[in-house]
Amino acid sequence: MLAVVYNSFSQIEKDKFCKLFLHHRKACDHAFCLLVAVNKNAIGYIEFEHFNGLMNHLKPRSSQMERFLM
Repeated sequence: MLAVVYNSFSQIEKDKFCKLFLHHRKACDHAFCLLVAVNKNAIGYIEFEHFNGLMNHLKPRSSQMERFLM
């Protein structure tokens, strides 16, 4: 009985993790597309000014040097 409950619980947690991971991945992809669309001349990269603003929102305690190295 305990094995069946554990197996069901593990599968539920695994499904939750996959949904959450895919949600974050899709959100990151969408944010990247929006940031790239701001600069219409350059395709495929984000200018540091925009990346710095994004990281200031996501990780406010990181230093300018850490953001530059990212």
